[in-house]
Amino acid sequence: MGELKVTDRTAKVLFGHPWIFSDEVQVVGQLAASGTVKVLDSQGQFVAFALYNQNSKICGRVLTRDIKERVHERSFYRGRLLAALRRKRAVGQRGSFRWCFSEGDGLPGLIVDLYLCESVQVVVAQVLSLPLDQLMGEKVTFFEEVVNEAHAAGFLENDWDHTIVVLRNDANSREKEGLKIEPAQAIKGVRDFNLRSAECIFWYGEHSYSLHGDLLMGQKTGLFLDQSTNIGLIRKLLKGLEGPRDRPVRILDLCCYVGHWSTALSDELKAVGRKADVHLLDVSQAALDFAKDNCAKYTEQVSTYSFDALAEFKEPGLLEPFDIIIADPPGFIKRERDRNAGASAYLRLFQRSFEMVAPGGIVVCCSCSGLLEREEFEKLVQKALTRSKRSSQIAVRGGMGADHTTLLQFPQGQYLKMIALWMRD
Repeated sequence: MGELKVTDRTAKVLFGHPWIFSDEVQVVGQLAASGTVKVLDSQGQFVAFALYNQNSKICGRVLTRDIKERVHERSFYRGRLLAALRRKRAVGQRGSFRWCFSEGDGLPGLIVDLYLCESVQVVVAQVLSLPLDQLMGEKVTFFEEVVNEAHAAGFLENDWDHTIVVLRNDANSREKEGLKIEPAQAIKGVRDFNLRSAECIFWYGEHSYSLHGDLLMGQKTGLFLDQSTNIGLIRKLLKGLEGPRDRPVRILDLCCYVGHWSTALSDELKAVGRKADVHLLDVSQAALDFAKDNCAKYTEQVSTYSFDALAEFKEPGLLEPFDIIIADPPGFIKRERDRNAGASAYLRLFQRSFEMVAPGGIVVCCSCSGLLEREEFEKLVQKALTRSKRSSQIAVRGGMGADHTTLLQFPQGQYLKMIALWMRD
């Protein structure tokens, strides 16, 4: 195994950060272009084992700081996946959730989502690291071994025969690692199961609800799992919602995708004896079709609108005040050069939401832009509130759920922000 010596004494890897940049280190001896390396400090003392890719600006990604680990063996990576699943089961994760979250679960460059469906489980994986891709070997065999071990240990409901594995190696970030962008593909299937319209089970406490989605060609890995915990926080607020109980609760779900927010809230309202009047807005008609189908299981009143959430609203159904508004847009700040335009877009969307909500209602503001830190995010929310000339109180703050494990020394992994406000007037 080759070695990297950290020459920059201020390098964050020395203080717990999982990334090593090429200008912070020098190669010691012979080193393969891609693989695992031993990382040393300037005095030659062991720091960590890492994945190494000489063609990436982030040339090293820490795997472990335990010198006893055998990172060159495939069993290490299977063991990390099993450990991640064991921890998430231990904290109550059920149904559909994120099994492995890259650096947060000690497998940098690997995302694995687990979807529980009625008769099968679907494992959707993204491999975003060249050395990890090589170390995992043949993917069907790798996941068969992991699923068999996890099922035998009681961590998975279904065995390998009732497991589908989908590779979503279609992310553009693979090119930065020297990996090819590949079409989404099911590398292991189950007969007669339609991935393009899968019904996935979610749990809230001891209560389950379901969402239809496209687990083969849908965004990311099919559904967005990162808001599940935050959605649960908002469900708890609904008992305090003002207004006559015989009047439907008007919900506006901006950038709704498949309608996870509005489906779960409609389910909660139904459970407490109230009706929901849901208005779904997204640029994708395919997403709206799924969203309408999902919400219709829990409420009869569902309307859809296919246009940009920042465009002018002219439709009559959107001109009356709403009791709940969800503003959960895509990441407006994907690169540093997007910062000003993205901040302006967040500001406009949040201001519009505050202007459209009824007194006593709830506005949920979200951002999934990793470059937008929480303090700056909340300043944008505050500015939007001031411009709308409304007053409010904080109902709840949210962020990453227990399935989206993060490292304290790795702020880049803490991308999700949420704040919900009660409107006073």
